[in-house]
Amino acid sequence: CYYEPLHESYDTNDLIVIDAKEVQDRLRHSDIGGSYMKEYDGLWSEAAPGIQGFDRRFAFHPFDAANDPGPYLENLISKSPKSKVLFQPCRSPFRLAYLTERFPDAQHFFLKRHPADQFRSYNLNDYFMPTHLAYACLQPGLRRELEARFPAVVRHSEIEALESRGSVASDLRHHFAPILAGSAPSVCRAIFDFFWEAALEDAERAGVTIVNVDDVAELRTVFAPFGVVFEDFKAKHSGHDQRS
Repeated sequence: CYYEPLHESYDTNDLIVIDAKEVQDRLRHSDIGGSYMKEYDGLWSEAAPGIQGFDRRFAFHPFDAANDPGPYLENLISKSPKSKVLFQPCRSPFRLAYLTERFPDAQHFFLKRHPADQFRSYNLNDYFMPTHLAYACLQPGLRRELEARFPAVVRHSEIEALESRGSVASDLRHHFAPILAGSAPSVCRAIFDFFWEAALEDAERAGVTIVNVDDVAELRTVFAPFGVVFEDFKAKHSGHDQRS
């Protein structure tokens, strides 16, 4: 299983990324049995910083012939010791149609989590909301709708100015962080709900299998053929914020 194969940090050799205890403590994820990124050990490029074949544009920008993650993902598959490979990206919404066409023989799943629970997890730090808002602003059509719905947060002129400077994804994330921090909680929740609903609609259009992660019985039914065993997270971690 490759966790977050499209994460923006993979164009660096920043070893903090694969520090298990730091990641677990900071994100309050328990019982993960080690670093999320340990599967990338040995894949760091010697010729250039980062994981072999990774391009930072894979993290945020629309996929097309000029920004094709296919060779990079195929390289990860070829390096896996397992015959079956699972990718668990958090950057697939609004790019699912490209991925399903690029990998027609793969099985594609969209994990749907209750929005209230997911929003609580997103508010654990100042990374998730600004990052996903930056990601949404770089997807065709979404930015215009965000500008129309949330003009106090997503301002066309400011985003255009950032784009003119380059490295827009990183700049956007840092741009949105203080704006969201100073916004009313109801505004942040409304932005999240917009993103959540739009991502679900995109998954439906792409024709992928949508799985409710809050339903353990559904998880077991869908993933049992792959040999995956699920515990009842809600019972085991009652009272804790957990990402499914």
